[in-house]
Parts: sequence; C-alpha cells; structure tokens
Amino acid sequence: MSSKASACPVCGARMIPVLHGFPCKGDWERQKRGEVVLGGCIISATTPDRVCKGDPAHWLRKGTVVEERGGLYL
Repeated sequence: MSSKASACPVCGARMIPVLHGFPCKGDWERQKRGEVVLGGCIISATTPDRVCKGDPAHWLRKGTVVEERGGLYL
C-alpha cells in the first residue's frame, strides 16, 4: 500500500490511510503510532480511505472530502 501523505482540505492537518480487512500484528502497531486507522472489514461505496489526524470527523473517499458531523460534501 502506498502512503498517501496529504493535507486535510478542511483544516490542513495530515491525512492518514484507513486500512480495511483483518489487521495483522504490524497494523495494530502502526495504528498505535498514529500512522494508520483500522477501518474494519466491511467496505461500501461510502467507506473512507483517508482520515484527518486533526479531526477524525474529516475524511476522504476516493478524492471526495466529507465532513461527517453534518454530512456536508465540501
């Protein structure tokens, strides 16, 4: 998986990737270090692929910015 080091378009904080599927030991360690978010194994059309480290309510799905709190598409 390639690292997607980008800035949140809402607040400017770093975006980190969301890992989907059953996590291995290394994935748990990466999550503890704040490098990734474990997203579970259920994937749908609205599943995010990146999450903002500054505000987890900000997330990206295939380039679409969504602020989850209000359901706003920015």
